[in-house]
Amino acid sequence: YDFTVKTYSGSFYLYKNNIQSLPVCKTEVPSSSIKSILKPDFEEILLQSDFKYKNKKGEMSNLNTFFVFPELTVFSEEDEKEAKIKSNELLETFLESPFNFSLFGDEQCGKTSLCKEMFLILLDTNQFLPIYIRFKVKEKGFLSNKIQDHLKQEYKSYNDEIPKVLILDDFYLLEDYIQFKIINEVRKMNNTYSIIITDKVYRESVEHINLLKGYKTYAIRLLGHLKRNELIDKWLEFNSIPAENYQAIDELSEYISQTLIHGVIPFTPFYILTILAAKDTATPLDTEITSKGYCYQTLVNIGLLQMQITDTSTISSITNFFG
Repeated sequence: YDFTVKTYSGSFYLYKNNIQSLPVCKTEVPSSSIKSILKPDFEEILLQSDFKYKNKKGEMSNLNTFFVFPELTVFSEEDEKEAKIKSNELLETFLESPFNFSLFGDEQCGKTSLCKEMFLILLDTNQFLPIYIRFKVKEKGFLSNKIQDHLKQEYKSYNDEIPKVLILDDFYLLEDYIQFKIINEVRKMNNTYSIIITDKVYRESVEHINLLKGYKTYAIRLLGHLKRNELIDKWLEFNSIPAENYQAIDELSEYISQTLIHGVIPFTPFYILTILAAKDTATPLDTEITSKGYCYQTLVNIGLLQMQITDTSTISSITNFFG
């Protein structure tokens, strides 16, 4: 039988094209569907993105529309040289031999988006049971209780015997003694791995480095030239803009570089997409404010235009109020 192996999956699927007289009950290997396991409201949460954009066809973007796997910096106590790895390659390594690791990065660098993509990939393997927990400021309580609560919130049904992977987002918002308790709980759990997400400041503390001793550590890098082009390519595809001979990609890449180079804004997916949306809606660039201020001003403008508020004086007065 002809078959195709699905990416990140131990299951394979048989297709009946041009095959006659197949044995009964052996035509296809059944596979559990993500939609049949996840609760619909949580599935919607996984597809939510901080950046929302509607194209000219009226289609609204979601997390998958513009997601690109970022590159990571590998931190090693033994090797002083800075090493790089692609985040999807890190996941492949994890699937072969699971281990605990932590991720940190700048504001709006795509930490939560990467969390959600990792969740879906891990779930799709049918080899792990991912559990996504996003902490809030001053949150307390036992991790074991949170795990049971989130299993009920995220899944209709699940196999409790397969290894669990805890994706602990915004871990840095917790008070230090709560962080200590949670790490100790994780270390005592059998058949359980954890991925801890923090911000850049968290990593600079010696106490926090010692707390996560034994965790491999990675930093989300800002989008370099190739990754920016990958993001631009997704933008062109969603907006049905032809990219003949890569001319459109090169033009937008140069536009982004010129827009952000004069300010303090980092090359993150959120800010790059904001700049692209501003250009698409013909929102003028205010050179008297920083690039970061421009991005937030642009978001207000885009929101007003999507609500069909097109009067320029109204838009100007509202954006000036927020500015």
